Amino acid sequence: MLDNFLDKMKNLLPAKKEEKKAEISNVANAFFDRLLLWADQHKISELSYDVRFKCERGLPRDKQKLLILRDVNLSRFDISELPRELFFLGLIASLNVRDNKLQILPRETSNLKHLRFLDASHNAISELPSEICYLKDLHTIIFRSNQLMFIPQDIGNLESLTLLDLGDNHIKILPPEMFKAAAIKKLFLHENKLEELSQYIGQLEDLEELNLANNFIQKLPKSIRRLRKLTKLNIQNNQFSSLPKEIGELESLLELEAGNSVMNTPNINRIMHLPSEIGALANLQNLNLCDNDLLDLPNEIGLLTNLIKLNLSNNKIESLPYHIENLINLKDLDISGNRLKKLPIEITKLTLLRLDISDNPELELTPKQQAWLTTIQIVRGAAAIQSADKEVESPAAAQPAAIQEDRTPAAVNSPAAPAQNVVTFTQKGFKVELGRDNDKITIIHTIDEDAKLILKQNGNICELTTIDGESFLVMENQQNTLDISYTANSVSFDEIDRNTIAITLSSQKRD
Repeated sequence: MLDNFLDKMKNLLPAKKEEKKAEISNVANAFFDRLLLWADQHKISELSYDVRFKCERGLPRDKQKLLILRDVNLSRFDISELPRELFFLGLIASLNVRDNKLQILPRETSNLKHLRFLDASHNAISELPSEICYLKDLHTIIFRSNQLMFIPQDIGNLESLTLLDLGDNHIKILPPEMFKAAAIKKLFLHENKLEELSQYIGQLEDLEELNLANNFIQKLPKSIRRLRKLTKLNIQNNQFSSLPKEIGELESLLELEAGNSVMNTPNINRIMHLPSEIGALANLQNLNLCDNDLLDLPNEIGLLTNLIKLNLSNNKIESLPYHIENLINLKDLDISGNRLKKLPIEITKLTLLRLDISDNPELELTPKQQAWLTTIQIVRGAAAIQSADKEVESPAAAQPAAIQEDRTPAAVNSPAAPAQNVVTFTQKGFKVELGRDNDKITIIHTIDEDAKLILKQNGNICELTTIDGESFLVMENQQNTLDISYTANSVSFDEIDRNTIAITLSSQKRD
């Protein structure tokens, strides 16, 4: 609090009690006057809810409110410096100064003994002040998109630190001491200039998310095996030529991003083979290996029975192992841009929602596989694929509507469902399409990023499967009632049975 500042003034105050009180009052008033003058000069608004950014921003002009201020949000005010006086408000627990023009963070930040959250992202700060490394309550540090080149060694002293985001900077080396901050659960170091990952990473045994994308790392250390709680690992756009067998010990891993999202850059992964140990990742749901140099897949890929999304696009794969039939939860398979000539017949056992087989110029499908395509909601590349049996016309040939060649999601009828049972609703930039077959009702929708979707079946909130911004719901056809509620409008699908799909649109605005 202000007392911390005023204590430093005691030796300047007169001995007489009355004069001492008056001097303290004058110092306090001058302190607040300077802080509020700075706020006015930099057009810092009065503390209020900002509808545009959906949060409270600004500084109160009342001195008593300043003294008890805990959450300070000065983001997006175009400020280039912070006043020293701000850091003598000793109760501040959260400080947000993102999206400004700051080049330094004052060393007086160390005065904020109760600080727990610090966001200084999207500025031009070149140095992380070592003084913040002694704020024992600090659990979140976000310095993404600055000009940092180094990390202070003392950051390892932060025993409460659980999130450290230093992505999009110029960091080349990670000091070994930083890995003493053993409580870290989320570590984001993407878009830096790292050439290696320290073996000390294994000390962060509570780590759940690790983002190393867009660096120059060539291999993962063997100590990666100790990260048994890791659920998300992103190493895309580095310089990997292989994955270590130790990756199979990441027993909690849900997402592995090892592809390349940007190609016109020197940091490109060129993975040719996967270790058989990858089959030990029993909980893995998302595996992205796009734009590598993969020649084949190990049979152990079939052990990933919880896999939902598999992206193998733009590699050099000539065949898939029949073990792929064991991926019973797979919904999205992208094998485009490879050298496939045929698919294993067992692939027809998969219940996919999305399949991309485009850019495999020599690929041929059996009639059974052609028929299987009609059961998939979105298929890309099928129009250029010929049947392997030229004399037998695939049943799929009579159902071209089931094969979608563009990126617009569409509802799909089974061969028995008439076209009039597909219902489309379009309102304010989003689209809902509902189609039915004899056994299930399927809803596919796209929606604006800022819109909110609530979907209930018989009064219970349903979970959707989301793939590339397209969400899917498959429900059993048992006279259910579906309510789809958006931020502004509500659409109800009622009386769903084998013969009827009725829509009621309510234009009533929702909060």
